[in-house]
Amino acid sequence: MVRFDGDAGGVVVDAEAYALRQMHWHSPSEHAVDGRRYDLELHMLHQSETRDGRYAVVAQLFDIGHRRDATLDMVITLCSTSSTIYT
Repeated sequence: MVRFDGDAGGVVVDAEAYALRQMHWHSPSEHAVDGRRYDLELHMLHQSETRDGRYAVVAQLFDIGHRRDATLDMVITLCSTSSTIYT
């Protein structure tokens, strides 16, 4: 699990800004698409700063392969610059 203490970006849902607070992984994926589970699932937990601390979770599914992935590159950069990593 990775926790972010500073500005690590965020998402906007229904005109409400949510800041990225934590990321964690599941292997194999918790969710399936058309009955298919993936090798890895990334959960990015975001928290609203103005709506009673509500949460928005964004998930991304991954297959293990040999190509570079833009999302994983972003995760590696974020983890090395603005986070606390828990194992």
